[in-house]
Amino acid sequence: MKNIISFSIKYKVDGYWISEIENGNYNGFGMFMNYMFGIYKDDDLNSFGVYFNNYYVYEGMFKNDNSNGIGRRVYENGDIYEGEFINDYYNGKGKLV
Repeated sequence: MKNIISFSIKYKVDGYWISEIENGNYNGFGMFMNYMFGIYKDDDLNSFGVYFNNYYVYEGMFKNDNSNGIGRRVYENGDIYEGEFINDYYNGKGKLV
């Protein structure tokens, strides 16, 4: 059965639950004014997605709710890192410009 759940903090998941585990599209603000959208599978963001907070915008691959794989992070000062990430950290090939 398809479900939609929304909270007053602008959190919304539009998708399916299996034993109370989210599976579907995620789009919304978190309680620390961070924003994320992507596709949840088994209660974690495991797809291409976008995340932003007060310091940077990240667009790229996620695994287990973390930046994992190829992505791009643009910082508020204009610095840009494009390359590989593992668990939200730069790792592997990439460049900071």
